[in-house]
Amino acid sequence: GTDLAAWIEELNKRLKLPRGLSAMGVTPDRLDPVAELAAKDHTNATNPKHAEPADYRAMLRAAM
Repeated sequence: GTDLAAWIEELNKRLKLPRGLSAMGVTPDRLDPVAELAAKDHTNATNPKHAEPADYRAMLRAAM
C-alpha cells in the first residue's frame, strides 16, 4: 500500500501548500506565546487527550 505520510506530502506539493510553519513565516519566538494561548483556549477542554503548553510547543516545533 501507499505510505500515508508520503501521499499527504505529495498532495501538499501538488496543491503548492507550504512545507511547515517556517515556510509560512512563523518564527521560533512565536511558539511559546501560541502554545500558551492554545492551552488556555476553550477548545483544549474537548481534546481527546489533555494538552499542556509543553505539548503544544512540541507539536509546533515539529510543524516548523
